[in-house]
Amino acid sequence: MQAPESTEVNGGGDGDVQTTVQYLQPGSQNVRYFSKGKEVNIGKYDDVSVVMHDARPNREEYTLENGGFALVQHESKVSDFNSREQLDTIYPSEIAALVKSLTGADDVVVVSPPVLRKTEAVVGLGHQPRAADVHTDWSPANAEETARRHADGDSATLSHTEISQYSRCIFVNVWRALSPPPQDWPLAVIDARTVGPDEGVGYPMVIVDKIPEVLPMVPQPYSFIEGANFNYNPDHRWCYFKDMTIDEVLVFKLYDSDRHRGSTSWRCPHTAFLNKVDGSVPRESVEVRTICYFK
Repeated sequence: MQAPESTEVNGGGDGDVQTTVQYLQPGSQNVRYFSKGKEVNIGKYDDVSVVMHDARPNREEYTLENGGFALVQHESKVSDFNSREQLDTIYPSEIAALVKSLTGADDVVVVSPPVLRKTEAVVGLGHQPRAADVHTDWSPANAEETARRHADGDSATLSHTEISQYSRCIFVNVWRALSPPPQDWPLAVIDARTVGPDEGVGYPMVIVDKIPEVLPMVPQPYSFIEGANFNYNPDHRWCYFKDMTIDEVLVFKLYDSDRHRGSTSWRCPHTAFLNKVDGSVPRESVEVRTICYFK
């Protein structure tokens, strides 16, 4: 697919960008196939023109409780982010400590190894491709099931506490740009307050060793989690932080059980977008997904 164009927005903030993102077509159903270095979606999408608002000038206004996302200063002790050993031994505990301090959670679980991404990943080299569509990583039902599974003993970092002992759980993603700014495909999120409570179309993410040659099909054996794609909604307000550096992280909610108590900041659909500016470099990034538990 030809890359969409992007332009600066006349009359907007200095960092605002007009670009396009891929929303799921109404009535379409996606299945995402995931293997090392490659992801394939079978859903049908529309390229929709949107404005990406640079939230950096007003960064203090955005928090996990106010919009569902935040820009946070964070220096890691990882000296080489291409070292799988450092990523697996140093980085998860750093991110768990950061998320715990930001949220005040009683327990924080890292639910998957750190994921490296590149604008265009190469199979076998340890990176996944950039996000290609508007999505969240868990559907509400799958998030609650995953939270129960980890709390009830499927995690070495929790003391086998029954999920009923917790009053709230939040899934938080911590995303870091590793390449210098400006990145060609930065990550953007939708302000959670502009997403309707009933939005989102669940899709299975089928995890396989190799993408099947004929799709759709579910090869055996397989495992999957259920994410959610989104249809276009003109009320969505898109935000990003211009020119992120390696000592900053974008922290945003993937799910918050406080939706049952009326919270409007309980998830941030997100995607990468083309940032066509002079001197832009291929984006490299790392992300970690966590679950926060509150007693």
